[in-house]
Amino acid sequence: MGLSPMASRIYLYLICSGEGQAGFAELVAHFQASKSAVSNALALLVNMQLVVPRQVEGRRKRYFAVNLTGMFDPVNLSRRFTAFRGMLDDVRLRRGKDDALSGELAKVSGFYQFMEAEFPKLLQRWKATLP
Repeated sequence: MGLSPMASRIYLYLICSGEGQAGFAELVAHFQASKSAVSNALALLVNMQLVVPRQVEGRRKRYFAVNLTGMFDPVNLSRRFTAFRGMLDDVRLRRGKDDALSGELAKVSGFYQFMEAEFPKLLQRWKATLP
């Protein structure tokens, strides 16, 4: 999924925690990490829609909860496919070479272009199998 080590740890911690959510201070204490490292990891997870911030009524602090279905959001996935394909194409063009690596970059870019078009259809087919 392209997560940093800290983001991966936080994501798994939230999945495995009894409540499915945790507060910022709890995460900093549990991982004995800097506030900055936890904050950056949470920002990445929220941006990828894998975690959602929540405010508990009557409390000031924010909690972060797992959004397991966030990874299936077709708009979010399409955006990631497009961004990665664009990065591959940019690298290929900037290299300005016609060699084996450029061919591999083009091939992988083509795969991501295929996924942009086909993943929404695949997702619909999968959803049709759910109860």
